[in-house]
Amino acid sequence: MSNRTVVLRTELEKLASEEACWAIENWGEYKNLHEAYAVLLEEIEEAGDEMSLVYQAKTKLWQDTKDQVTANAHADAHTVLEASLRAAAELVQVAAVAKKILRLTHTDTE
Repeated sequence: MSNRTVVLRTELEKLASEEACWAIENWGEYKNLHEAYAVLLEEIEEAGDEMSLVYQAKTKLWQDTKDQVTANAHADAHTVLEASLRAAAELVQVAAVAKKILRLTHTDTE
């Protein structure tokens, strides 16, 4: 992992912790693992949906690059940017849910 990746990962962990605290304040702790898993699954699916948009736009960007259609390439790059930022936000929420699950499953023997 590059130094910059380590820095970004640290910042993302902070965001995930903040998101987990916000979720606990607004929605409380999970009642059980089934509820926690359902929330995790929903967030993963939302992140996956956004990544699908990234891949679709990337494919269009490549085609527009080969065809030298600059205006379309610009729009495709904008779609990649927006969808990747939404995916990143969803993945922060995935990490926050995982943090809440860790709280739920924590035992004194750890």
